[in-house]
Amino acid sequence: MVSSHPIIVVLVLTHNQKDKTIECLSSLLASQGIPFKVLVWDNGSQDGTLTVVKMAFPDVLTHYCETNLGVADGRNASAQMAINQIGATHLLFLDNDILVESDFIKALYEPFLVDKRIGQTQAKLRFRHDRRLINDGGGARISFVFWRVKAVGFGEPDRGQYDVQRPCISCGGAMMVRSDIFQQLSGFDPLFGPFGPEDLDFSLRLLKADYRAMYIPKAVGYHQVSHTYGEGYSEDYARHKSRHWLLFMRRHANLWQKMAFYLFGAPILAVTVHIRNEITALAGKPWMQYVWLSIITLFAAAMRFYRLGEWSFWIDEIFTINHAVSHFSTTELLLKNIPPSRNWIPLSVIMDAQMLKLDGINEWSARLPSAIIGILTIPILYFPTRKIFGPHIALISVLLLAVSPWHLFWSQNARFYSSLMLLYTLALFAFHFGLEEDKPRYLLVFFVLVYFAVSERLSALFIFPVVVIYLATLWILKFDKPKGMNFRNLLIITLPLLIGSAIELYNRIVNGESRFFADFNWFLQYQVDDPFRLLVFVGNNIGIPLMVMAFFSGLFLLRARSRPGLLMFVSATVPLLILLLANLVIFTKDRYVFITLFSWITLAVVGINEIASWLQGHSRWLAIAVFFMLFAYALNDVLLYYHANHGDRLPWKSAFSSVEEHAREQDVIVAFWPEFHPYYAAQPISAYEDVDLKSMLASHKRYWFVLDSETIWTNGDVKTWLEGNAELIDVWYLRRPENNFLRVYLFDPVRTPDP
Repeated sequence: MVSSHPIIVVLVLTHNQKDKTIECLSSLLASQGIPFKVLVWDNGSQDGTLTVVKMAFPDVLTHYCETNLGVADGRNASAQMAINQIGATHLLFLDNDILVESDFIKALYEPFLVDKRIGQTQAKLRFRHDRRLINDGGGARISFVFWRVKAVGFGEPDRGQYDVQRPCISCGGAMMVRSDIFQQLSGFDPLFGPFGPEDLDFSLRLLKADYRAMYIPKAVGYHQVSHTYGEGYSEDYARHKSRHWLLFMRRHANLWQKMAFYLFGAPILAVTVHIRNEITALAGKPWMQYVWLSIITLFAAAMRFYRLGEWSFWIDEIFTINHAVSHFSTTELLLKNIPPSRNWIPLSVIMDAQMLKLDGINEWSARLPSAIIGILTIPILYFPTRKIFGPHIALISVLLLAVSPWHLFWSQNARFYSSLMLLYTLALFAFHFGLEEDKPRYLLVFFVLVYFAVSERLSALFIFPVVVIYLATLWILKFDKPKGMNFRNLLIITLPLLIGSAIELYNRIVNGESRFFADFNWFLQYQVDDPFRLLVFVGNNIGIPLMVMAFFSGLFLLRARSRPGLLMFVSATVPLLILLLANLVIFTKDRYVFITLFSWITLAVVGINEIASWLQGHSRWLAIAVFFMLFAYALNDVLLYYHANHGDRLPWKSAFSSVEEHAREQDVIVAFWPEFHPYYAAQPISAYEDVDLKSMLASHKRYWFVLDSETIWTNGDVKTWLEGNAELIDVWYLRRPENNFLRVYLFDPVRTPDP
């Protein structure tokens, strides 16, 4: 019977969850529209929960049970206490991690007044971490065949699709029941404790007793999803769940459902559980991370060796080869071109020289050192990244590095950029560990690594403004200071810089020349002042989605006052900002900030991990989707790299082969880079900049022009004449923002009319 003077008692179980219980009670006691009482049943907490509850809410009834009875027995005992001592007519069972709307209790009670057959009402629950998502939109859906129970609408955005009151199988987290029916059914069956489903069993027994359970969408709560029964959840879960499900099915499944379960559902489930347990067990093994690292490294190796010797040399590779052969190909030359005779020790160029000496000059041997360094970068960077951010972030970071088309390109290049990035990034990590652990030896390693990085390319000097801005930001934004941020370590960092600056200044004043740096006149001669264009090129190489993800992840870590996050953010952005400003006055290329690639990748992965940590259940697929978006974007560029863009370089070999095939003995071959002559052209190549249009027309000779988009403009008169009068023999394009092309023109005085 429904009493005309209801006594509603809200029963809240807790076990060592003081803060959640206080939040729940604060929300609950703000409810309006109907009187009610609250009873907090403490299942043996050791955190002083009831002491705090009594101080904060003196009107709340409490009971402390010295032993943890679990959910079913705890609810039964608290219900019996509410009925016997308070005279409860309606019992509202509420999990202590739920917050409720102000009309929550009234909305759950009102249906009892309308229909006397209603014995139970169920609330609508959304997630607390994201109140747009449904946690329970109408009780449970049960599949006896496949041992599956799922809340209606779980994880779906709440668009009002479950806002109609209807019958349901009620879950126990936020449900009201008539006391007389609860006693008639002997409450929750303790055989289902712990781990349930005592709530579903009760609701199904209520339905069999010819009562109704109703879902009430007007009663809205916000669920954090946790448990109140204490320790032992993971250890006992599988054993108890199996036993409970068989009991549950025996009571409530029909004959056909039972047969289908034993014939189909149980075998499939057994195999699935076994596979899942094996995977979980393997994933938990400490050595499994090394298996994944090995797989990623082998994957990176396969990509970097694939078609390694197929692509044509481009001019910078030829410069490297010439430099390696002329300076480091013999022991005598090597000793003449390293300290103390010279300033620097370019490790990658020295390795190139030795490989060319062993295997001769060809595309494969020239690029092999860079490929090996690119492959070794994967495991080498994994370990310091793991030390800072953990194994999962480290593995995903090196995986994205393995598929990065920019890293792939420089790993398949007879240039120094793969070693430069590795040395620069290791120097950054050494600096971080030196300050974080207060170990000066790391700072000494930092300078050794910086020296070898600068020996590869002066762009490694970007690390010093990175360090300065990082230290300044720690101070200005009042981060917690690392224990190694003291006078001794700051002196170790600044002293070599002061000494080097003094030597450089002395040489410039006394000798009129630089001690460490080459002539920069060439950079001033060919500047292209378009910072936005340069930024687009950098974004295309890093990957615009990855760059955007990394940037906002960096801002998040900045607000979170994460020192490793700050260092990665400064390392990624400061060199780029300096390069964009320098673009206004000197020649710059996107490759000068290739050293920042791993910082961008790490920031993006940390951001994905943060997203995953905030999401729950099926929502975590969104974080996985972000990772696969970055992964797929990189793979798409890799496919273009291999199958459309000739390894992201122009096919000079094909162009000169085409000319050689059709050229006559007296023909003149012209290119901006005469250095291609011994590699791809049998006869000498004339310099494009030296060609005089009038002399060419008066010579009555045939001229072949092999010109690319970056240099065709350096002889404006000839360019204009060629485009209007010469025969375009062949052209190749790269599908890149730079709109790179390579053209072969033929000027034949017999076939070309006089201008």
